[in-house]
Amino acid sequence: MRVCIVISMILFFFTTGFSKPKGDAETASDSKKEYTKERIEMEWNEDAWANYKQSIDTYKEGSLARTVEKLWNGRAYTTSHQCEYIYNEKGQLIKKVLQDKVKKEWIPNTQHLYAYDEKGTLIEEITQLWDGEKWVNQMKSVYK
Repeated sequence: MRVCIVISMILFFFTTGFSKPKGDAETASDSKKEYTKERIEMEWNEDAWANYKQSIDTYKEGSLARTVEKLWNGRAYTTSHQCEYIYNEKGQLIKKVLQDKVKKEWIPNTQHLYAYDEKGTLIEEITQLWDGEKWVNQMKSVYK
């Protein structure tokens, strides 16, 4: 059984060139800026915490735009995959695309497509896998 602890280090990088002090809450005026949050996960190995994974979340206009995950290889964190989030004009998540890092290239892996009703309620999720040439349907969830 893996036991993990998450150590959150919030690092804000704004496109306006100033840094937000740690611990400050995000305000409505910050929703137009871009910033990142970094999270380090560790696992318990017998008698000490050991590095496991680093996640870097990038937010744009107040919404999560991208997550990059790096795994600890014993010496350093190496990039393993990323997830990109795409929203419609109403701010609803409509697509989530996961890609694996192979050498220096991002290779598509899985994508999730989301549909909403006129009230903005999630009604459908389609999961597709990349077969090397095109997206292939894998699963469909319908929410009622």
